[in-house]
Amino acid sequence: MLASKVFTFTPDYDYRLLDAREVIKGGTGYDIPGRLPEAVENSRMMDYSIYPEYPFSLQFFSRGCIRKCPFCLVREKEGYIQAVEPVELNPKGKWIEVLDNNFFANPQ
Repeated sequence: MLASKVFTFTPDYDYRLLDAREVIKGGTGYDIPGRLPEAVENSRMMDYSIYPEYPFSLQFFSRGCIRKCPFCLVREKEGYIQAVEPVELNPKGKWIEVLDNNFFANPQ
């Protein structure tokens, strides 16, 4: 099982309640430079089934950032801005929400 947390102040879920042999934790909430397994980090697959109430697709065209804002960890976590392959769209999606940090700074 994979778990992710964005913020360090977010409380942890009690994973003992699940029937899982191992929980692999990732995200800045657990470890800023840490990474999930390569297959997960670079996957273009999206599991929209875990959010059935969302009638849209999520999309990233770039990762990283051109800035080094003192309050933000994006540059430290993802590096300088770089183009990435788009992820799979939600088959039930009616629109796409782009989650890029700076869409117009994308080198492509």
